[in-house]
Amino acid sequence: MKVGKQIGHNDEFNDATYLHKSTAGLQIRKDGIGGMKKQLPQAGVFVTKSMDVVYSVCGITYINSTDPRTPQSGVFSSPGWPESYPIDVHCSLIFIGRENQRVKIKFSNFIIQGISPLCQFDYVDIYAQVSSPEPDARLTSPLLGRFCGNQLFGLPNLIISTKSIIMIDLHSDYRKTDKGFNGTYSFIDGSVYDFGRKVLNEPCSYIISSSSYPQGFITSPTYPGVYPDNLSCSYKFIGRPSQRIKITFVILDLFHGGDYCPYDSLIVYDGQDSSARTIGRFCGYQNETSFFSTNQYLYIEFKTLSGRTGYSNDPFDSNVDFKFERRGFNISYEFSTSFVSTCDMRILSRNGSRGTIRSPGYPSQFPSNVTCHIFFDGFSNEKVLERVKVTFTDFNIPGNMPHNGSLSLFSRCNYGFLSVNYKGNKASSLRDERFCGALLPPDLFSIGPRMMIIFNTDNAKLGRGFSANYEFIPDYGVPGQQVEEGVCKYLYTSRKEQFAGSFNTPRYPAKYPDFVKCTYIFRPAEGERLLLSFDSFSLGKTRDVTICNNADYIEIFEEVSRNNYKRLSRHCGDWYPGPVLSQREIQVVFTPQRNTFNNTGFDARYQFLTQNKLNRNCGTKSISSPGSGDIIRSPGYPEKYKSFSYCNWTIKASRPNNKILLQIFYFHTEGKLPENGVIKETETYGCQNAVLRLHTSPNEPPQEKCGQLMDEVAMSEGDTFNIEFLTSSRALGAKGFKIAWTELHNENSACSGFRCKRTQYCISKELTCNGLPNCGKELESNEVDTSDENESDGCPAAGEFQILHIAIGASISSFFCIILVICGLYHKRKSGPRPQRRSEPAQDHVEVRYVAASSSCNTTDRLLQIDHTEENGHKGSKVNTPLTSPNETPKMNKQDVEKIDLGADQPPVYSVVNRTNCINPRIQKVSIV
Repeated sequence: MKVGKQIGHNDEFNDATYLHKSTAGLQIRKDGIGGMKKQLPQAGVFVTKSMDVVYSVCGITYINSTDPRTPQSGVFSSPGWPESYPIDVHCSLIFIGRENQRVKIKFSNFIIQGISPLCQFDYVDIYAQVSSPEPDARLTSPLLGRFCGNQLFGLPNLIISTKSIIMIDLHSDYRKTDKGFNGTYSFIDGSVYDFGRKVLNEPCSYIISSSSYPQGFITSPTYPGVYPDNLSCSYKFIGRPSQRIKITFVILDLFHGGDYCPYDSLIVYDGQDSSARTIGRFCGYQNETSFFSTNQYLYIEFKTLSGRTGYSNDPFDSNVDFKFERRGFNISYEFSTSFVSTCDMRILSRNGSRGTIRSPGYPSQFPSNVTCHIFFDGFSNEKVLERVKVTFTDFNIPGNMPHNGSLSLFSRCNYGFLSVNYKGNKASSLRDERFCGALLPPDLFSIGPRMMIIFNTDNAKLGRGFSANYEFIPDYGVPGQQVEEGVCKYLYTSRKEQFAGSFNTPRYPAKYPDFVKCTYIFRPAEGERLLLSFDSFSLGKTRDVTICNNADYIEIFEEVSRNNYKRLSRHCGDWYPGPVLSQREIQVVFTPQRNTFNNTGFDARYQFLTQNKLNRNCGTKSISSPGSGDIIRSPGYPEKYKSFSYCNWTIKASRPNNKILLQIFYFHTEGKLPENGVIKETETYGCQNAVLRLHTSPNEPPQEKCGQLMDEVAMSEGDTFNIEFLTSSRALGAKGFKIAWTELHNENSACSGFRCKRTQYCISKELTCNGLPNCGKELESNEVDTSDENESDGCPAAGEFQILHIAIGASISSFFCIILVICGLYHKRKSGPRPQRRSEPAQDHVEVRYVAASSSCNTTDRLLQIDHTEENGHKGSKVNTPLTSPNETPKMNKQDVEKIDLGADQPPVYSVVNRTNCINPRIQKVSIV
């Protein structure tokens, strides 16, 4: 591997230092004028004191900060960079800092053969928590990650070691390779990661007392580099009895796996340890958020896990660990006796608690020049997620609050106000609303579990202040109009400002809570249709997606009369429901059990559509069978169908006791169904954006078909078969389908039509020998009955059909070709230009003689035109050579001739070729009348 900074000044081979055994050689190269190169023997791996550039092909290369001649920063790269690295090698690059140093590396380019996260060809392993430079240290050290591919966004943006060593291993197979990688490194001071007094035998636990460290910062162990997996760090703050502790998130950048932070989290406790009251559990990205302890103690835990996964059906794949920066945190702290005023308060939820807040002195006048902070902290954990609701019952803070909102937030209520931050951030610059005057403010709802209200009376005119009721209510994280407070029930109707939107399971894309049933009600207006489709769907694994026993599931109901609903379908597992279209009220009911596998639920969209939004180019909608059969096709078949397509065919048999048989001749739509009923865990199934629904019975849910199918059959239970085809707004289109339907006659003894040999169905004689099998499938063998198309039953052989079709096609083609030629000649003769003549002779006779010279003659082939015309009543002859005078030899090649555009009066031009060795020419005569 290559190190692109000067390590020493001596070029001599004898200055090399033996470090580790290796079976590969090491090339030492000095990149400068003269370009000296030396090749070491196959005896080991060395770090020299005397080289500008070093790379091994391929063993272990050390960059050792303990050597005073080693630069404290530089560049590194894979062997051969920017050319390809070798095949079938194992290279190691080890950075070694001093005892009080950390190693920091950043990749500039990374192009390794393979596809992440499998990395089945070549890959790079990185170790950032090793305690020894020995190669065997890898065996007991956590692996930061295995990387391959050609994109930097899947790599850690910045890597900082937890100790003083980083190891990079490059593995390549015996196949092809790629360019490799390069980057920068530096050795940094490790003392910046020491905070207070370190707890013995704990890698990252500290005690910070106000007597030694009255203010400062704490960071995650590798900030601002990516933090490692499986950390458990703690920071205990101890102040004097009269002090409080203030902490501020300068930067908080943790992996966000959900609202309750199931993977990585920072937990703040209002006390000495984790048994104290929780102030908050944090993940994701936050900054400028402050918290205060209620006494002299504060305790912080930082925990990370492994196995982070993206949200189900998310664009990120399952290896999402490094697709986010994951820098960790940088938190400032301060001990003080002056943080909390007499009117500051923190209100912690007791799982749905409620109460009243009032301004100081209420209902008497509030004091002037005071600032009160009221913090609301709701529950935010795996079982309970809350938000805060504040309702004002009295409000009187004199000020210039405009009624129409014409003034900006900070140009109104300058002398006394109540402001709110809906996320609970303490930073003074973050205020979402400001209120004053005598009108009651609207109800306030937090965004998330926290909210902060600030009451400021600086230079204010005196007034009563305010009184308000607060309540911690369940927060389901579902968009829509909540029908009943505290209940997961939402209503969606079409409005002028919104004809479409989304709905989801509680807390999506995080894990949905256990046993929280949700109902979503959709009411289209008159003349509208409701279209539902699902963008993601993950309700856990289940053995049978048709029954959904002991599984989380959704049910879709359609209103058939007032307060009377019919179930359309039930869905569970990871099987996508198909799109749904209805002009009636639809209810989607989500019924979860115990969510033990972190299932994310579903995310869906609704659209209220007018009739002209739907593509209805589907042919006949209501089909009365004449007793035989026919074909139905998808819109535009064989061209791609479009989004927003809707077709509905109702086929009714000619007699009440007859049935309708459906047989798929060609079928290719979006989506996928299991082959032969075998479900693979790695596959995604369902008819997400295009579905064909077969309603064989009015009393049973329809069959849903999608993907690529062949020779599948379905039969109606009665004399009517309803078929429905629907695509969502996100459908990309496919060729569609061609389906044959056949009426089956109920004639048990005698069949007046054709009796299928294997299925014993009785069908119309008109359907025999029509090129489509109309006899369905035999139940026992599951094979298609083709007896209606067999040669033995009177149908022509396939070869005869082909010959006949070819003959007919050839005859028709020949006929049309002849017609086209005749029309073309006639048109040319009628519209072609005629030559101008001085007089109209009774008869023209043009004789053309072609003089062909021998190939050995040094002359040219010539075309002679002899025009016999009557001049002054006498016949005469005139001989011309085209485009030349009698004594002129043409000097044009073929290309020149072809480019000449002749008028109607000019004779045709022929190419001329120079000849040598003259022989008597031959004259050929052609007469044109």
